Amino acid sequence: MTWNLAYDGEIDVLALQCQPFFIDTVVGQRLVICADNPFAQPNWNVAFYLTVITTISDFQGTVIPVEALKQTISLGENAYVEIPQFVTVYKLKLEFPKWHKGMKLQIWAQELQISGEFFSAETQSAVVSGQPLILQITGKLALARNDDFALSFATCFGASDANPTEPASYITEGQIFRGDWSPVVGVPSLIPGATYYLASTPGTMSAIAPTDPGYVVVALGKALTTNLFDIEIQSPILL
Repeated sequence: MTWNLAYDGEIDVLALQCQPFFIDTVVGQRLVICADNPFAQPNWNVAFYLTVITTISDFQGTVIPVEALKQTISLGENAYVEIPQFVTVYKLKLEFPKWHKGMKLQIWAQELQISGEFFSAETQSAVVSGQPLILQITGKLALARNDDFALSFATCFGASDANPTEPASYITEGQIFRGDWSPVVGVPSLIPGATYYLASTPGTMSAIAPTDPGYVVVALGKALTTNLFDIEIQSPILL
């Protein structure tokens, strides 16, 4: 897993007038935060107070903001922040001590690409991470599709890229993160909250279930965010 520069800028703390500063563009389960004020006095140790805010829904469907993590970020040091595993979408709330007038800030993020138990098998064709697959009776992985009943029994998802006859990692449950879902759904981003179904192009899925006779409906899971997919493979239904 690689580290990406998720935020790089200068914050005019004085202009905030003691109000918090929010960042909602960071995606990653592990963060490294470096905050620096070149005009700080020697006894200024705190850069800001960080709160990770996520949301939950109550039994009535009302969305409620929840503070998932609070951490003090020291000035001039690389602070490591571990986002709780149950948090997939969040924003950062930064509260600065009143003596700061400005702050240089960099946030590096490490994306949790795949979570779940990994297995490995030889591939019948080229595979990319995130594609729905079927583990055949031969023990080889093949691309699943909804217009062939024998190949509609999707049982897993690719967890690594592999060429034909090469071993590939796969998972049967868990979550998959892709920065670009184009190879799997045809567009870069998933639709948050949408259920995705096996499609007719081998190794792809769609937010629209098939309706024509002869096709097979296979619900594969749900998009948690534009980049994160939660695997929930259902039994195939032949139309």
